[in-house]
Amino acid sequence: MTDTPEQIADFVAEKAKKDPKVRQTIRDAHLFDSLKSHEGWKRLAEHVRADRERFLMRLAKRLMSGQVVDQREIDYQRGFYQGAEWVIGHPEEAEASLERAARRAWRMAQDELAQQQAESEGSVYTR
Repeated sequence: MTDTPEQIADFVAEKAKKDPKVRQTIRDAHLFDSLKSHEGWKRLAEHVRADRERFLMRLAKRLMSGQVVDQREIDYQRGFYQGAEWVIGHPEEAEASLERAARRAWRMAQDELAQQQAESEGSVYTR
């Protein structure tokens, strides 16, 4: 059975009327959709990059003054900034994650409907 995009949209809209989690997922997907072009996202990216540069400048000054810097501190900061920059550069990953969750919810609902239909017909259908 192949569902058309219109059927899927109708089904999701009906589910959204009844289920607050579905409504929130739809809201989140809409927000993530335009995230990269949003001024707030751009400002956040600038802030993360500037903060990283400040950390590197402070680190360089400490090293140049002869201070011993714990390698764990450097590793922690490196990982933190790599993670932050990856998230800033890939907001669509959040959107894709929501899309996968929506598809999974769709399949689960379809399975539930099929099981209910089979039970109402007196069948012994099981997965």
